[in-house]
Amino acid sequence: MEFDLIIVGAGVVGLSTALAGTRRGERVLVIDTHGPANSFGASSDGLRLFRLSYFEHAGYVPLLREAIEKWKTLGDDLYVPAGGFYAGPASSELVLGSLASAMEHDIDHRILTAKEANDQFPRFRLPQDYIGFFEAEGGYVRSADATSAIYRRASENGVSFATDKVLGLSPVGDRWSVQGERAAYLASQVVVAAGNATGELVPQVAPFLSRETHLLVWHESDWKDLPGFGIMNETGEMLYGFPAVDQVPGVKVGGHHRFSSSSTADQERGLAALTERFLPGLSPTILSRKTCDYDVSPDGHFMIGEVEPNLVVACGFSGHGYKFGSIIGDVVHDSFYCIPHEVSFLDVSRFISTNEST
Repeated sequence: MEFDLIIVGAGVVGLSTALAGTRRGERVLVIDTHGPANSFGASSDGLRLFRLSYFEHAGYVPLLREAIEKWKTLGDDLYVPAGGFYAGPASSELVLGSLASAMEHDIDHRILTAKEANDQFPRFRLPQDYIGFFEAEGGYVRSADATSAIYRRASENGVSFATDKVLGLSPVGDRWSVQGERAAYLASQVVVAAGNATGELVPQVAPFLSRETHLLVWHESDWKDLPGFGIMNETGEMLYGFPAVDQVPGVKVGGHHRFSSSSTADQERGLAALTERFLPGLSPTILSRKTCDYDVSPDGHFMIGEVEPNLVVACGFSGHGYKFGSIIGDVVHDSFYCIPHEVSFLDVSRFISTNEST
């Protein structure tokens, strides 16, 4: 079986890349152990926070603006601009970085004192020395629905899918052989977007990928009036969450950015302490729990690009990649030719030297 493009991994990144390939008239195959739009990766269930004033790097903002428009073409209610509320000490990375991105890219925003924030958003309780930051275009993406929408569009555009476990990749002349448990596949180009498994198939990136397991919990609550939010404490731990509008009942909260531990019990205690501090009226009753594995790069930025001729990786999304799902496939596909200068900080070559020949 021969294709123009084979993608290993059928999460939102792989599906988005498949869709980008079909827009260029390519014959595309997506291979995943569990099949497309499955519940095993980071693309299933619930909501994902959408932040436009990106504290991690202002270079993400143009991609985020494109992502908003692409989400709208995939479905009317996938991206929900419920507002984004962020808070922390004035010197925190979240506040300083969000403000820097907003100023550089002329994003409509408001800075609030702790009292103003507590008055406007009475569910929250901020210490007096904290600063609040609000942006109207922040909110969330309905991730399960959004992944399904990309899958449907890719299927309509002729993408083929195989449920198979990929065992290895090898060059065959100017093409790549993808060996699965059930069959062998051949393609002119290959993208590996398999999360933490990417390093198993592409050993060049293995030293630069680590796995972090993060706990998510849903509190018993009918609070539907919350914005999407992130609150960073004095040590850089960030509590984030969503209103009770998910298909899963309750208010969802999780920890991000310097908030991970090998012990989910420790994480749950940490989440409980931050939730009690910043959302004191939220019920402590937990309706459900889930763990999510992050594939983390050394600097927390995505790792995208060609590692060998016609072999591209897309990994290291470090727990903040989903919101880019509608546009990220274009970036990944274009990386066979070049990484645009404005997002060169995502180029995998910052960690590895690419080979000139197979």
